[in-house]
Amino acid sequence: MAFLLKTAHRIAVEWTENGMVKEGVFIPRRDTSSHLNALAGGRVFPGEHHLEEFTVNEECGRYEVAFKSADGTSLAVTALETDCLGPDSAFGSLEEASDFFKAGSSGFSGCRRV
Repeated sequence: MAFLLKTAHRIAVEWTENGMVKEGVFIPRRDTSSHLNALAGGRVFPGEHHLEEFTVNEECGRYEVAFKSADGTSLAVTALETDCLGPDSAFGSLEEASDFFKAGSSGFSGCRRV
């Protein structure tokens, strides 16, 4: 089975606009396994996408996703399925995490000039 994989490296940001504090995310880099997204990113839709090869392993509630790009950028994530958040989580509950990401629905991406 083939998967279309994408990553967006996100940084939470706050700014003041018309006297109100707003929240969003800055996305300095996007990676994809899709040749079309890599070609169209920054041209047809916002955000340059770097074409990458991903490795993915899913087995018995364990998930591993990784890539290493030609420019040396790499990412590897291993996660275990769970029913609760760990004591080191930045969020107290799944609902709190969901609310945080809903509030930060505005995204800003940099892209090269062509």
